[in-house]
Amino acid sequence: MPALWHLAGLDEVEFGGSSSLRSRRLCSGPVSATTAATPISLTVPDAVERIRARNDELHAFVATCLPEALVEHGARAKEKKRSALHGVPYSLKDEWEAKGMPTTGGSWRFRDRVSTHDGPVRRAFDAAGAVLLGKTNLSDLGLVPDAGSWVGGETRNPHDLTRTTGGSSGGAAAAVLDGMSAIDWGTDIGGSIRIPAAHTGIVGVRLSSEAWPIEEIFPDVPAELSWMCAQGPLVPTLAEARIAL
Repeated sequence: MPALWHLAGLDEVEFGGSSSLRSRRLCSGPVSATTAATPISLTVPDAVERIRARNDELHAFVATCLPEALVEHGARAKEKKRSALHGVPYSLKDEWEAKGMPTTGGSWRFRDRVSTHDGPVRRAFDAAGAVLLGKTNLSDLGLVPDAGSWVGGETRNPHDLTRTTGGSSGGAAAAVLDGMSAIDWGTDIGGSIRIPAAHTGIVGVRLSSEAWPIEEIFPDVPAELSWMCAQGPLVPTLAEARIAL
């Protein structure tokens, strides 16, 4: 059992198995959709309203799909619940592929790049019934422990707009802290999940790169650095972390 789960008092999570099975577990987690109610109270309409009201100030999102999210919210409400994440509003760091949306890696040189397919993270959340709100800001190619770029502007800390959220998953942290997103899925090589979580007081989990290898990201991670590159959720509390996993 990873030390985090032991210290947090959470149930043991089984991490073994094939990569495709790990991908499915990304959004199914140890909580059964039929036996446990999700503690995630943020709704898609509330998240959309918050983004529209606050993103111009915080620069948490690089790109959004809010009309589509509202339509999907209505469709999800008519479906049989797929998982504990069914209908939950979430966002993706702008390194994960999502068909039809910009995936720039925070880099001005890729500002016009649009994903032609859904990557495994997007597919896993979709299979769980979660609703995508958009892509969150990061530093250029995620190389700086901040969340400012020519693509998305400078992300501001909701606690104090004169201060940074850290990075590179700083847009994710700002979105989660400010109630724009219930869950954001980030990446971490040298602190890109952990630093923003510390700067904003939310929970960021850097998962083991062995148990949860990154299968697809933009830009590609050099093979010699792949063992360092990890992924994981940024969420308000440990309760949401348990559900996300």
